[in-house]
Amino acid sequence: MVAFLRELPEYGAELFTNKKSKTDPAVAREVLELVTPKLCELEPWKRENVHDLLMALCEQTGMKKGTLLYPVRIALSGQSVTPGGAVEILVLLGREESMKRLEAGLVKAENGEND
Repeated sequence: MVAFLRELPEYGAELFTNKKSKTDPAVAREVLELVTPKLCELEPWKRENVHDLLMALCEQTGMKKGTLLYPVRIALSGQSVTPGGAVEILVLLGREESMKRLEAGLVKAENGEND
């Protein structure tokens, strides 16, 4: 269940689709394009700062938390169910690995829009 912390499993863009969170590959692309550069600039990389940034983005965009956080969690973990949420996973992975995974998730979401 936590093997994704060591290595991101293969996953398809369909994983970004979630009725409850109101997400699909197009929403995931929008979210990841918004979140990735903001997280890249975040200093210092601490749980409180990561959490506050993501919550501020929800407020600024009017997105519900689930709509913003679900695609981030999928891109980071490649799994629809994880023992922690997006904030915890970001902190555990660290900035460098998180950025790699978010960028890879963005590519998957973009490709999924075209399927």
